[in-house]
Amino acid sequence: LQLHLPLHIPVNRPKMAVTANLNINFRHPLSPQTKFIIQAFLRRREGRKLFLEARVTSPDERIVYCEASSIFVIPKQYA
Repeated sequence: LQLHLPLHIPVNRPKMAVTANLNINFRHPLSPQTKFIIQAFLRRREGRKLFLEARVTSPDERIVYCEASSIFVIPKQYA
């Protein structure tokens, strides 16, 4: 497994967030030898709630192996 991550770290990132909701839609089989790209995006923040989306694709992005959406909550003591 080789990861190439463009890192963008916000200045006010939370120290902890817990999963409130996670939905994964599997679109296409993925064998262990397959090369893939993982992309994750922070779509919005509402107070202590973080709304994220992610997807796993082939390197040319023609095949979508899975898509996910999630809500994370920052505990009050870390907000």
